[in-house]
Amino acid sequence: MLRAFYARHRAASMWSKAIAQDVAATLGMRFQIYFVHDQWAQHGSLGGAVEALRPDFLMLTNARQPDVDTLPESRGVHLFRDPRDMVVSAYFSHRNSHPIDVDGVRWTELIRHRINLRKLDKDAGMMAEVEFSGYFLDHMLSWDLDAPNVLPVRMEDLVTDSATQWRRMLAHWDVLDQLPEGFLEKVLDKHSFGQMTGGARKVGEEDEKSHYRKGVAGDWRNHLTEDHLELFRKRYGDLVERLGYEW
Repeated sequence: MLRAFYARHRAASMWSKAIAQDVAATLGMRFQIYFVHDQWAQHGSLGGAVEALRPDFLMLTNARQPDVDTLPESRGVHLFRDPRDMVVSAYFSHRNSHPIDVDGVRWTELIRHRINLRKLDKDAGMMAEVEFSGYFLDHMLSWDLDAPNVLPVRMEDLVTDSATQWRRMLAHWDVLDQLPEGFLEKVLDKHSFGQMTGGARKVGEEDEKSHYRKGVAGDWRNHLTEDHLELFRKRYGDLVERLGYEW
C-alpha cells in the first residue's frame, strides 16, 4: 500500500522530508516528492504519476485535495500548522531565505514577491504576505479534514514531542516495527533544530535570514497586528477554527 505524506509550506516540511527520506532509505522504499503539480503533469494526474513510477512513499509539500483524490488506496499523514504562524514564517522566509529553485522547480512568483517585500516596511510586507500566502493556504480551505486513512498531525505537537508524534506517524504508515532498534532516536538527533542550524542556535533563538528561523509555535502574536488579522479573516474565513486552533 502507498504511504502518503501531505505536508504544508512553512510547516516543517523540509525537516520532516529529511526524516521521511531517511526512513524510506533505511527500509529500501522508493521515495517520491512533489512540490507543484507541474512535476507530474506529463502523467495526466497525481494518480497517473504514482501508477507510472510506483513509489512506496509519496510526499506532497503543497497538497491539493483534487490531486489526492486521484491516488490509489493509501495510508496518509497530514502535517499542518496554525495558519497564522505559517504567514509569519512565510514572510521572513520569502523575504530573506527561501530558495527560488527547489529540485529543478523555479518559483517565479516568489522572485517578484521578494522584490516587493524588500521595498515595503514590515507592516505593509506582512499585509502583502497574507495575500500571497493564498498560494498554500487556499488548498487548506478545501482539504477534507475527515478523509479516511489520513492521520492529522499538528506541527506544534510534532516539534514539542517529536518522538511520540513520529511513532504515531510511522505506526500509521505501518513501518514502525520494521525500523531498527534505536533508529528513531538517532534520526531525530541527526535532524534536530540545532543540527539543522549548524549547531549555532537553540529552539527559540531567532535568525531572520535562516530557513529555520525560530522553531517555535505562537510566534504570530509577536508580528500580526489587528489589521493583519482582520485581513486574514476576510481572506481565509474560518480556516483557523477548522484546523482546531483558537483566536
